[in-house]
Amino acid sequence: MIPNDGFIYVTRLRNVGVPITHDHIEDGIHGAISFATAPFHLQLGLRLIDKYIIWLKEDL
Repeated sequence: MIPNDGFIYVTRLRNVGVPITHDHIEDGIHGAISFATAPFHLQLGLRLIDKYIIWLKEDL
């Protein structure tokens, strides 16, 4: 697998001690949350919003 920018960024942050939560979404695309509402209703966007809300409830 060729590392993408997201993996490189996460690795660099961790290497310098920045606490980070990373959840790789295999079928994800940049900006998917923007497509969760009309007129698109992209299921991926809705999934990501759900994951984010769960993270907020658990970690804040």
